[in-house]
Amino acid sequence: MTLEQTDKIIFDLMLNPYFIAFYLFVIIASAAIIALSLIRYSDKRQQKTVDQIGKEYAARAKAQLEEHRAFMALHKAPTPYTDKY
Repeated sequence: MTLEQTDKIIFDLMLNPYFIAFYLFVIIASAAIIALSLIRYSDKRQQKTVDQIGKEYAARAKAQLEEHRAFMALHKAPTPYTDKY
């Protein structure tokens, strides 16, 4: 096979509408797969951050509630019912 024959085969392949359609499909599908995988990775990272913030908030809220309960136990305000008895 000569170089001219090889060039003609490659040229005919590049101009074939099926090859062009398949080539574009592969490029678009690859780009979509890469984009979706990047989005999924980003979402997982953000979800881990949100979960960590939620755990920290829950721990802080629990500590504040315990502190509030301890404060209220020490400083019970008199009520009309407790003053009578």
